Amino acid sequence: MKKLYSTLCLALAVILGSPAHAEIVLYCQTELATGFIKDKNTGSWRTANFNLKRYTIKFNDDYKTLSGLGSIYDYSCNQPYSFEKDFISCRSDAKDGGTFLYNLSTKRFFLSTPSYAGFVENSKKPDTDTMKAGTCQKF
Repeated sequence: MKKLYSTLCLALAVILGSPAHAEIVLYCQTELATGFIKDKNTGSWRTANFNLKRYTIKFNDDYKTLSGLGSIYDYSCNQPYSFEKDFISCRSDAKDGGTFLYNLSTKRFFLSTPSYAGFVENSKKPDTDTMKAGTCQKF
């Protein structure tokens, strides 16, 4: 009986003693979307417009981690400027150059998703480099 009591106390301590980590869930809508594509006929690169997209993103409670941008990788975030506390800068954990910039006050974001097979590589099977901008609101 004493062992059962000890086990229950330990289980409750783990469950109740663990700090809850809240997530900050935002609904983001692109308002501008553009990128670079390689024309199949001419082989030249040009700008192109892309469909506007919606994202449901999640920051952890201290804005250090971001998920929900359609990647299997999270983004690591920080507040790079001591004089601009509302500015959040995130970089893809894939280390592929993807960035997400967000302002806590204006709720505006900028998402850049370059591709290794995009303009820089100039591959025979090209991928696209995209940039998207828009606004977010809390769920």
